[in-house]
Amino acid sequence: MKPRRRTLSSDRTTEGLVLSPTARHAKVFFDGNVVRCLYANVLKDSAPLDTRPVAAGDRVVVRVADTGDAFVESVLPRKSVLARQHAGSRRQVMVANADRVLIVTSATEPIFLPRLVDRMLVACEAAGLPAVITITKVDLLTDRSAILEAASIWSRLGYDVRLVSPRTGEGIDELRPVLLEGITVAAGQSGVGKSSLLTAFEPSLKLSTATVSEHWGRGRHTTTAATLHRFMAGWLCDTPGIRSFGLAGLAPTEIAVRFRDFQPFIDSCRFNSCTHVHEPECAVKEAVALGKVHPARMDSYLRMIGAITGDDESESDSNEGSD
Repeated sequence: MKPRRRTLSSDRTTEGLVLSPTARHAKVFFDGNVVRCLYANVLKDSAPLDTRPVAAGDRVVVRVADTGDAFVESVLPRKSVLARQHAGSRRQVMVANADRVLIVTSATEPIFLPRLVDRMLVACEAAGLPAVITITKVDLLTDRSAILEAASIWSRLGYDVRLVSPRTGEGIDELRPVLLEGITVAAGQSGVGKSSLLTAFEPSLKLSTATVSEHWGRGRHTTTAATLHRFMAGWLCDTPGIRSFGLAGLAPTEIAVRFRDFQPFIDSCRFNSCTHVHEPECAVKEAVALGKVHPARMDSYLRMIGAITGDDESESDSNEGSD
């Protein structure tokens, strides 16, 4: 008797949540378990411009074969995407389906980088994600005036700004209730204390941390891949530290409308396509001159535009904090 050819009739499909992806497989939570799932061949070609076919936070269809092997077959529609520009034209999706972003920056060690925060705010605005600007290591400061000035600029624009110290506990209890539901992603420069912050919220996580390089004053990577961790009724997503944040798929005019402080003035510019860099009769530049837009925010904007256009007068800060 000839052996019967195995069919897929005994396979089953289910929905799962991607906890941590790699180039070849992903850890997926489904049926109450965390399972290592390979990528189905059809999935590998589904997002050619992305660095990986799936991202942490993706809701996916998983096929469990009768052999016990599990495969990610497809990605369900995403409600949000937090992404940055990778090498060339490829996009790195940091996390999908997040409900909020903790933009984590440090008051010191490594140095405070408000322009990097501004870049990430633009990405959050583009993704439609609420941002909580979280300034860590405030216990190391003897003078908080510079930090408070930057915080006041963001607060006046309606952003939620928190000063915290995982070491002393300052601000931790006040921030924790914000994170109880949905997916919260922590993103920021290497060494600012994302893992320490998430461990302060949930000590059982015991995430790896590292000191800042004394020679360069920059952080070392401790998290190697974006990973979701269970927290109360939701999830905390720890992400690898970034050295720069390229804005994915945004033209200069699209960046400008993501600046909340520019929005009241953009329609009053003489030219509809005004980039607010060289054009005459620019209402945004006039607002800066009149003190209605803070000069530091305009400087951030010009550097973002410089990263796209290569304009000598708006030099990019994309390497700020880089290796």
